[in-house]
Amino acid sequence: MERKLAFGSALKSVRVQKGIAQEQIGASQSFVSTVERGIRSPTIEKMEKFAERLGVNPATLIILMQVDQEGGEEKIIEKVRG
Repeated sequence: MERKLAFGSALKSVRVQKGIAQEQIGASQSFVSTVERGIRSPTIEKMEKFAERLGVNPATLIILMQVDQEGGEEKIIEKVRG
């Protein structure tokens, strides 16, 4: 899965799971929509704001993105452990 699409999927998954509207995570609804659809990438600052508004660590969004791209938590853990 393309990186932008994987990040958007992770963002949407956390947002929906927490019952938060696109307008509530620190940017315009249209910008959030384009990020969630993999059309645009947020800056680091926007990603941090998204995470803050969602009540998660920014690393959570990155890890979920990597899980989407690489196919599972086990593969991520293997890479982290070296």
